[in-house]
Order: sequence, then structure tokens, then C-alpha cells
Amino acid sequence: MLTHDAETAEATLHVRMPADLRDQLAAYCAQHGETVDDVVTRAVWEELVVLSGEALPSRPIDSPIEPDRDYTVDEVIALCRDQWILMRVTGFDDRHRPERGFVLAHSFRRAEISRALAQEPPPAAAASDAPRPMYAIFRAFPRVQPGTEGDHAFADLIAEADRHLRVTVETPGAADSR
Repeated sequence: MLTHDAETAEATLHVRMPADLRDQLAAYCAQHGETVDDVVTRAVWEELVVLSGEALPSRPIDSPIEPDRDYTVDEVIALCRDQWILMRVTGFDDRHRPERGFVLAHSFRRAEISRALAQEPPPAAAASDAPRPMYAIFRAFPRVQPGTEGDHAFADLIAEADRHLRVTVETPGAADSR
């Protein structure tokens, strides 16, 4: 149900959802330091924009990203967790992976990142002696490094999968003998 207060020009959205979904949403919010109101408002706003056919801005109004700041990939992951990121790369690590750059767009929708990249000037538009800009598109998930940290993350993943999956082992050919 949507209500509107003419005096404050604010709309209020009342959302009905099953208890288990509400609990999952509350857990997500607690994990990511967001309020339920913020998450629901963002989701509804994005859906309304999609229904209207308008493009979402490349950077939400409440974005934690400063447009002219050079960020490390880890900083972006911390600020925009679970979102798609378009970054103009300014530095690489020792394994030649993007390590820092300017965030040009971030969104929960991959299509918005593609639109933002399409708005970037083509390489031919740059001066011939200027280096071609390098771009990275990635999902802002925490990175796991090989070694002990990676081993712990893998063990946690297996333990989580055990709670949700049932694995059965069958001997090859055993199904044929039934």
C-alpha cells in the first residue's frame, strides 16, 4: 500500500512479506549495516525506474563513492558490497590484476554497468599519444587470497553447502542392476 502526505510531499510504502523473507532481509541488513527501509526503498526505486524505461544514474544519490577519488579494489568492495562495479583502472598488482582506479559506476544491476561503459569515450577519441584507458567490471565480493585464508574460506563454503545439499555417492553401474 502506498500513502502520500501532501504537507511533507513524502510517500510511504507499506510492504507485506512472508515472515521468513522478512527474517532473511533483516539478517542481510544486519550483515551489511543497512536498514530495512533503505534496502526496500532502493529495490522499489530501481524497479520503478526499470518499469518507466529510464536509465538509472551510474551512481546512486546516496552513493558512498566520491567521483574524483582513486580507490583500491578492496576499498570499493567494502563500500559497495554485492554490487557491480565499473572502474577506470589506474594501477595493477604484482599479478597484473586491477588494484586501484576511479569508480565510474556501481549498481546492483549489471545492465546499468554496461550502459555506463557504453557512455565512456571510445579509444579513438583519445589523443594518439595518450595511453588507452583500461576498464574493469567486477562484482564487489570480498577477495580470498590463496593460503590459510583461502583454506578457511573453502572449508566454510563446504560446511555451508553441507547444510543445504544432500550428497549421495553411487557406485558406477549400480543403477543398471536395479
